[in-house]
Amino acid sequence: MSTASAGQPSPAITSAAPLPRARSGPSAGAGRPVRFGVVGAGFIATWFARAVAAEPAAEIVAVTSARPERAAAYAARHGVPHAHPTLEAMLAEHGPERAAPIDVIYIGSPNSLHASQAIAALEAGYGVLVEKPFALTAAQARAMADTAERTGGFLMEAWQTAFEPGAAAIRAALARLGEPRRATFVREQFSSRMSAYRAGELPRPSTRRSAAARSWIWASTR
Repeated sequence: MSTASAGQPSPAITSAAPLPRARSGPSAGAGRPVRFGVVGAGFIATWFARAVAAEPAAEIVAVTSARPERAAAYAARHGVPHAHPTLEAMLAEHGPERAAPIDVIYIGSPNSLHASQAIAALEAGYGVLVEKPFALTAAQARAMADTAERTGGFLMEAWQTAFEPGAAAIRAALARLGEPRRATFVREQFSSRMSAYRAGELPRPSTRRSAAARSWIWASTR
């Protein structure tokens, strides 16, 4: 079982691993795409559909939404063959022995639903890719990870920094440093006007486009 880091520290969350192939099913095998079922039909799920459309190694088989009409519209817009009125219906219809099996459930629903929907999908035998934030509380994250451990399922947060070179360097360094007691993560992002500053221009500070740099302290954990 592999899991990716949640939005807040939890011992249940470890490093990410590549998406799995289905454990069973007539179409599982090398060379076929990873088959997704999408939960949610909002803008996040739309971004996900665009990313999948650009990736030959993935495809969306089905979608569900709390508003069935939105699931139907999403399916029509993105060429998804199946739209379902509920998550339960999608899980029941796309198991490994069904005509249109799904490997991984992508959860792009409201944050408050992430934990319950992820656990339901894991219990049904699916892999799960959860949009950030992974969960609302450490207790929810623990319950999700415990379910993945018990079922042998795949569970991961959709957070791309897990695959960035800096994250890989940190994972390698932790093996040498031992258990961390405190960590501070800082991200720097230059303004879109930085090239103008470097060219000697001085945009007015009062304008909305004159910010020089922004910093965020993403996490401070013990």
